Amino acid sequence: MRPGHLFILSYVGVILIGAALLATPVSWAKGARVNPVDALFTATSAACVTGLVVKDTGHDFSLFGQIVILLLIQVGGLGLMTFSTFLVYLMGRKVALRERVLVRDSFGDLLGDDPKTLATNVLRMAFAVELIGALLLYLRFSGQLRPPQAAFAAIFHSVAAFCNAGFSLFTPNLIEYRTDALVNYVIVGLIIIGGLGFLVLSDILRHVRRRRNATARPLTLHTKMVVTVTAGLILSGALACFILEWNGTLAGCSAGTRIMASIFLSVTSRTAGFNTLDTGALSTGTLFVVMILMFIGAAPGSTGGGIKTSTFGTLVAMVRARLKRQDAVNIFRRTLPREVEDRALAVSVLSLVLVLFFMLLLLVTERESAGAQKNTLCSVAFETISAFGTVGLSTGLTPTLSTAGRLLLSTLMFIGRVGPLTVVLALAGQEKRPQYEHPREAIMIG
Repeated sequence: MRPGHLFILSYVGVILIGAALLATPVSWAKGARVNPVDALFTATSAACVTGLVVKDTGHDFSLFGQIVILLLIQVGGLGLMTFSTFLVYLMGRKVALRERVLVRDSFGDLLGDDPKTLATNVLRMAFAVELIGALLLYLRFSGQLRPPQAAFAAIFHSVAAFCNAGFSLFTPNLIEYRTDALVNYVIVGLIIIGGLGFLVLSDILRHVRRRRNATARPLTLHTKMVVTVTAGLILSGALACFILEWNGTLAGCSAGTRIMASIFLSVTSRTAGFNTLDTGALSTGTLFVVMILMFIGAAPGSTGGGIKTSTFGTLVAMVRARLKRQDAVNIFRRTLPREVEDRALAVSVLSLVLVLFFMLLLLVTERESAGAQKNTLCSVAFETISAFGTVGLSTGLTPTLSTAGRLLLSTLMFIGRVGPLTVVLALAGQEKRPQYEHPREAIMIG
């Protein structure tokens, strides 16, 4: 069995275990019932750090069920391979070559540290950031909930935000905290840190430490690309939402609230899934902007999904180079290898085809089961991209989906989390390179 197969099967195993636990009565709140399909959907959404829900997390699940969801989010967010490698390290075993490859599959091809060191650093950084976020959120929740409930709510939302999963214990998500600066900016900070990726964060921290000692080395091209694209997407998305929703969902709000809500929507659209605005009430133009942000997603090796910021940045650089009739793609005084360009193009095309294919299937399965008002092309497209990008934002269509529709979105969330290219390569079998080359001939493009 190849590492790609183990990587996929490990996620499947965690989802099935989580679904089995959520399908038992001990996970249900008093008077609630969760059927096996809904349990599978919820477990998939949690393990794939998505946030799409068909059941109210705070009311339909007991404390035990909420803890199961929290653990699924944590394991899915930090990566199963990181946990497995860390456990192997704790047991005193040497990290095998297969486990090294699995960790590299999870965090990309840019690893420089030993997997044991990487896993330890990842967990330390993640738990430290989540703890700080939980303490800050507790300051707000403690004034509204009893101390035990406030503590659990703070931990739950801190973990969900850092892991870019839009699960919330509150029925209207975070809409009630639209004007609360502390909750808004703590959640935004956790989402951004989790969405940058551990490689980027460790590179920035290493650069800052060495700069103090006058031994700083330049940031890697990967870090520069991710930070630049992330900042550009957040600012452009916030500006678009601010303008498009001025007389919409932001009408009647103060200028500060409008700015804060626009920033929150732009940040959360990139794979987080929390919302302080009613997603179903957003204008069509805003939904279109959000769909673009959801499709691009976060950085590789992060807790987010999508085609990734580095992929999008590479595509933009490729288009710019081709328009200038340049063969090489140059970014920040560096030339990208041809295989990086090919991989970015393959991921983008596969992702687009995948989204369109599942959109077609949902349009067929939900033709009669969903209400005519909600079963629109825009709603189906939004839910499909949200599932693929492991975002969790919804216009309200997901809870009304049929059994077939829920299974389709579960499959899409899984593919979006492990990566479409990973799935294709795992199913493709052993690579066979041809021993010959056909005659070359050009075709007309454009």
